[in-house]
Amino acid sequence: FLARVFSILAESMMFFALLKWIEMQSQHMNSFTWFYVAFYLPITFFSLPIGAWIENKTLQKVMIYSDFFRVVALIVFALFMYQIGYEWTFVLLIIISILGQFFLPANQSLLTFVVSNEDRAKANGLLQMAYTVSKITGGLLASFLIKQSVSIPILLFLSAIILFLSLLLVMKIKPYVKKESVGDGKIVP
Repeated sequence: FLARVFSILAESMMFFALLKWIEMQSQHMNSFTWFYVAFYLPITFFSLPIGAWIENKTLQKVMIYSDFFRVVALIVFALFMYQIGYEWTFVLLIIISILGQFFLPANQSLLTFVVSNEDRAKANGLLQMAYTVSKITGGLLASFLIKQSVSIPILLFLSAIILFLSLLLVMKIKPYVKKESVGDGKIVP
């Protein structure tokens, strides 16, 4: 639960920090459109294939790799963002968006192995509520820190730290769960 909260919180903070970065660096109003396209279009195209791909994968490892590569991407970008053009922000958004799509379905699938059938509906509702609260909290926290003149690279490093905490929490989930495919692959009406 906390790993998911931290992952979403970090992604939301990163999203608002990069949105501010685009505002500060770009003179074109189209940049905001491309910002949203770069973040949400990969979700549209890759969420279903990624969800299918995690079948037969160890769920915690998928989540760990997702967090790890997002941490690396954020740190590398934060270190070099002043030396490269702001257009590289769109590349980062695409990468972060795709990597984030591995975490959420793996996390959601892990729920069935952690919670009993009787408590699953309540736990699922709690996860969805945590998703919304984390998104809002991340945006508010990023906005507050930007208002306090915290630099964008510092916000990205903070997001990377929160993602790293998510990674550490996922590593504590034992035993590792490998989601097995069910059935012969036929669709039955």
